[in-house]
Amino acid sequence: MASFRELLKQTKAEIREISPADAEARAVFDALETARVEALGARLMDGVRSNLGHHVEAQLRADARASKFWDAATPSYRKLATNWVVTAKQEATRDKRMAELVDDCHHGRLIKTQRYGTEPAWVRRVRDELG
Repeated sequence: MASFRELLKQTKAEIREISPADAEARAVFDALETARVEALGARLMDGVRSNLGHHVEAQLRADARASKFWDAATPSYRKLATNWVVTAKQEATRDKRMAELVDDCHHGRLIKTQRYGTEPAWVRRVRDELG
């Protein structure tokens, strides 16, 4: 099995081979490659996931009500919701999920993928506290 460094070298060489020469096409290619690497990093590298997690946290802090809900959430829910946001493959999807997360927290509800079965007691308690 190849080491991570060997795979990285191989990947960089392959990217140089397939990247377009035209400046405009190169800009589009670079943007897509950045999004791909960020998505992979969020899935495979805890440091990248943590940095993106701080971005999620900062956006939640901008809404006081959402921030209170987020602070009261269980650690496992915060991890799950953060991963749901940061592992989206496209930036537009990440932005949409982030907006949904802030809105759901503001309204005292779980993200849509977690709304099934009996609602956890902590969600009801926090929603009641928020009024």
